[in-house]
Amino acid sequence: QLESGSAEMQQEILTLDREIQDCLITHAAAREARDISIKPLIMPDLPTILFDRKALARIFHCIFDNAIKFTEPGGRIWIAAREVDSGDLEIRFKDTGAGISRELLQEVLKPFRQADGGKARRFEGVGLGLAMANSIAKLHNSRLEIESEVGVGTTVVLTIPANRVVVD
Repeated sequence: QLESGSAEMQQEILTLDREIQDCLITHAAAREARDISIKPLIMPDLPTILFDRKALARIFHCIFDNAIKFTEPGGRIWIAAREVDSGDLEIRFKDTGAGISRELLQEVLKPFRQADGGKARRFEGVGLGLAMANSIAKLHNSRLEIESEVGVGTTVVLTIPANRVVVD
């Protein structure tokens, strides 16, 4: 359904900081089990957005799940949300994980592709998380971008366009 663009979405007015807090609560046990610290950097008074709640939660889950999986115990994850000059909202998930080589950055947004896809894989998964998050973002005219450096970490940026921002 995601690939064909036929997935049905329920548009709701959402408070971004609440949705981020829900994500943090959902992943607290997994994060704590791996001794990974989290630092949310949410700008105050973010506007509300028009988005499907389950879809946004799925995007956050896919990104956050990868951040936890690829960050070594004792590592860190930051989540920052802010409104940029264009009126778009930007949510950045940054980790101190394994990182992705420049050559593979675009591959991880495709289904069943992984940065760690060789026979000596250290991480489990089938390579659908970021591809799914990317497809859901596109259905909402949003954008997913990845910045990474091997051995340093990865930043996944979700940009929600200004036309999805609800003006009070």
